[in-house]
Amino acid sequence: MTDKGGLLDVGYFDFTVVRPHLVVACLLGAGVVVGIVRAIGHDYFGSDPNVIALNVGWGIYSLIFLLAAIAVARETRQVRKTIRIDVDIPVLIHYASGIVSRSHTADLSMGGCRIAVPDDRHLQDKIEEIELILQSGAISIPAEQVTADARFIRLKFDENIPLSLRRELVRVVLARADAWINPPRPQDKPFRSFATILRCVFELFWLTWKTRRDRRRQPSAAQAAQEEGQL
Repeated sequence: MTDKGGLLDVGYFDFTVVRPHLVVACLLGAGVVVGIVRAIGHDYFGSDPNVIALNVGWGIYSLIFLLAAIAVARETRQVRKTIRIDVDIPVLIHYASGIVSRSHTADLSMGGCRIAVPDDRHLQDKIEEIELILQSGAISIPAEQVTADARFIRLKFDENIPLSLRRELVRVVLARADAWINPPRPQDKPFRSFATILRCVFELFWLTWKTRRDRRRQPSAAQAAQEEGQL
């Protein structure tokens, strides 16, 4: 697993951690295959189809959850340095021209934030800083635009902000009373949860195959570029 605060440039699958699970999954899969064969030729093997169907069904059910547990060993690409919290805080956007626009945040972190697009001014006017409007006062943080779409503007905070201002940012992001309170969620639905587990199992095989394919293509692309440079 990834160390706390660590980053991953590429995703990978940790076979060492789930090696016992893989062995059990292979044995369970082999048992399901044997059960299906015995169910097809139940007259030849002299077995009860109902008993075989029960065991095969239970084996498939167990195999699905075992594969879901194995999927935990897949580490996805992790490049985010700080946590991001979904929070709605009123903000004032200060542009280079001196104009100020009102908006609100969609999420906030120690490294930046995502704010709702108030108008199209950010397309031709540079954002210099944002001002977070809190009950205890306002905090102005130098920021620059990273990306934008039709709904949100993503901003990156200046890394060289004073220590006193960084302390205030820590208080806003991590020390608010509602910082770690999630909004109420609808009641879980068993079929939807089971579909989520099936998706995790599918992504286990799909992402593993995709990662291996990309790794095979990288040496070929590098070799082609080297040969082209020699011409």
